[in-house]
Amino acid sequence: MKPKLLLLAALYISQFIPTTFFIQTVPVFMRQQNMSLGSIGFLGLLVVPSALKFLWSPLVDRYRLPGWDIIEGGSSLFKAC
Repeated sequence: MKPKLLLLAALYISQFIPTTFFIQTVPVFMRQQNMSLGSIGFLGLLVVPSALKFLWSPLVDRYRLPGWDIIEGGSSLFKAC
């Protein structure tokens, strides 16, 4: 049971790192480049797909296409943003 919990913890940590990066560091870099506060505020929309994943994950599990894997799903999410 412990290896499964460690794997689950590693997955959550790996999902948390990019979100934290966008929330904490990217606005600082954007402000250093003299970008407007309005455009920095829209940066929060990048977190929405991650925050709402509990809504669309059952659909992904139910209607998974043959050959669909994590890389293809991640690349399509990247293209959507």
